Amino acid sequence: MGSVVAFLLLIRCLIVCLAIPHTNLTDELALLSLKKHITFDPGNILAKNWSTATSFCNWIGVSCSAGHQRVTSLNLSSMKLEGNLPPQVGNLSFLFSINLSNNSFHGYLPHELTHLHRLKYMNLAYNNFGGDIPSSWFTALPQLQHLFLTNNSLRGYIPSSLFQRHCTGDTEPGRQYHWRKYFGGDQESFLT
Repeated sequence: MGSVVAFLLLIRCLIVCLAIPHTNLTDELALLSLKKHITFDPGNILAKNWSTATSFCNWIGVSCSAGHQRVTSLNLSSMKLEGNLPPQVGNLSFLFSINLSNNSFHGYLPHELTHLHRLKYMNLAYNNFGGDIPSSWFTALPQLQHLFLTNNSLRGYIPSSLFQRHCTGDTEPGRQYHWRKYFGGDQESFLT
């Protein structure tokens, strides 16, 4: 009988543990993963400042919500950083703004960025990202208003329906998209 009770308590504990939503620990782990994937930080900004000895909400480039202490903005622009973007960045579920522009980030854009449903502003311009623009961005990021992908080596298609919705007023007022598409070395720019 005792083993049945212990088993039921274990099952209940597992159910409760699995039901716990992402916490600010999730945000800290995502930021530490990003730090780990940065291979060059010439000013040692992240090496010196991004430490678990202080709250990640006080780290350079990180802004958090007042109440729950969740990351709402990440701005590492123009820090001359090199590295790639790990999939864990997609765990920053309260993020509404990310600016990694004017660095030397490279590699593919992780599909997990589509988990950032609150994201309104994304600036990844002037880096060395390559591969395909995730087509799911345009449906999975419903709040996205500003997208900057200029001067990368990305390829792919921006759905023409995006232009039509914007031109016919079916999207939110003021919604803008900025990007550059690459086709075998030729550049075709779009700004709507």
